[in-house]
Amino acid sequence: MMAHTVFSTSLPGTAESVAVARRFATGTLHVAPQGVPAAIVDDVEVIVSDLATNAIRYTQSGDAGGTYDLYLAVHERSLSGSIRTQAPRPPLGEVFPAPDGLLLAQALADECSSLMPYEHGVFFTLGWSLEGERRG
Repeated sequence: MMAHTVFSTSLPGTAESVAVARRFATGTLHVAPQGVPAAIVDDVEVIVSDLATNAIRYTQSGDAGGTYDLYLAVHERSLSGSIRTQAPRPPLGEVFPAPDGLLLAQALADECSSLMPYEHGVFFTLGWSLEGERRG
């Protein structure tokens, strides 16, 4: 059984950081010793872009001086990721203002949900078969 590999970074809550988050995610997955299939890397790129954009738009991470954190954990045939944010902007009581804020990420991930009530942010998982095909 192969150990998992964890990658993380903290990014400023600016529009420019979304591209940096995408490059970080794809770059780290390409070098992960577990050999992440290209289709999974492509899906993670879209998911990270969507979640980082939502973090900046709908949480205090997008306010002056705000930040958000991106985590990726790669296992033998799966990965999990999260974008952890600062609190939602008032008066919103949830991570994002409407269910459709996560539709793209939810459509691509095997699982995608809020980290609440423990933290602000969203996590996602993706898995693949031994042949590199999507499991979810």
